[in-house]
Amino acid sequence: MTRSVGTSLGVAATGAVLALRLAAEVGHPVAGTVGVPADALVSSFQQTLAFLAALAVAAAAISSTRGAARRPLALHAPYPALGETTGL
Repeated sequence: MTRSVGTSLGVAATGAVLALRLAAEVGHPVAGTVGVPADALVSSFQQTLAFLAALAVAAAAISSTRGAARRPLALHAPYPALGETTGL
């Protein structure tokens, strides 16, 4: 579930950044990319990719500061059950 939410937020944020950059390039809000001049679309797309690259570098930097993973606790008893192996 967390992965799905993260993916959805990433797609939405990327779309929002592209829409903002495209509106800044054209000079007015746009509803789609069909009627936009190609040079403005390419420029906005490149700026969005640069934003995503910077975000990836920041995520890698944060991830590299993380400490070592903890080992999980043992789920089994340290000694085997003796009652099953001894005969009466």
